[in-house]
Amino acid sequence: MKKNVVRTLVLGILLLVFAIYFVSPSEAGSKPFFLKGTYGVSGLDVCVGHWVLNPAGDGSSYWTKTMTIQGTSTFHSDGTGTADTEQLAIIHPIYTPVPLGPYYNRPSWPVDPSTLSLGNTSTNNASSTFTYTIDPVTREITQVISSSGQVTSGSLSGKYFTSDTYTSTGHVSIDKKTIIGSTIPLSATPDQSDFTRTISFWNDAGHTDLYGSQEEICQRHRLSIQIGK
Repeated sequence: MKKNVVRTLVLGILLLVFAIYFVSPSEAGSKPFFLKGTYGVSGLDVCVGHWVLNPAGDGSSYWTKTMTIQGTSTFHSDGTGTADTEQLAIIHPIYTPVPLGPYYNRPSWPVDPSTLSLGNTSTNNASSTFTYTIDPVTREITQVISSSGQVTSGSLSGKYFTSDTYTSTGHVSIDKKTIIGSTIPLSATPDQSDFTRTISFWNDAGHTDLYGSQEEICQRHRLSIQIGK
């Protein structure tokens, strides 16, 4: 009986060694995987933008925009997801030539002193949908994102907006609880279509009455930490 037990143990060990030998770590870690759960999201966008279709008739002026983002993102195990965020943007105009004065305003000089401004702020409520894929070996995540929402304060307060898609890449931690992502354009020129997205503003929630559209190029960074299943 002891011989049978020993034989069984030896056979089990041999089978285990055989399995480990023929299933390499790269193969074991190459199986596709998805995420599932709710993540808290914070981020920062730094952009250069301008009007493409401006109701005021001025489409030539450019501005810089710094925007902070905070909210939640939900990943589904089918490679899709949604996000809801609040955004605060601080916008500064860019003028050529720079006005000869201590203040900036729309690109005309001289100006009415009562209209002088260093810039403006706005807030948005945004909802996003996205698809994502994860490389099982490098754990690199690629997200294709589109957004819509409403401007809640600022010069466009009350307007609704939609944007075309942009791509974000990053990495997922081993425990799947942390995600970093970014969109870093290869060119800082706003007319490079590969790295530019258009934001359309609407007078109505049904997106039938177009108010105007802007074009921007941005460097974006996101940090997501799992907060729920």
